[in-house]
Amino acid sequence: MKVKMRTIMSGPRGTFLPGDEVTVDAAVGSQMVRLGFAEVVPVEDPRPVRRRVREAPGQLELETSAVEAGERR
Repeated sequence: MKVKMRTIMSGPRGTFLPGDEVTVDAAVGSQMVRLGFAEVVPVEDPRPVRRRVREAPGQLELETSAVEAGERR
């Protein structure tokens, strides 16, 4: 789980300042968020998105699809 620190945290794994994004175990991260020490960083889809505009007879069509692994642009 990735969290963004809202307060200073220091311990055996290092010192983290407000604004630092840290990866922690889900149990630890949930507790940090619940206590107000951090907030959850939303997970982004790592796959790039390909957008292609195709002109059909009489209309303009927008096609969007995720690029599959190994496929080149």
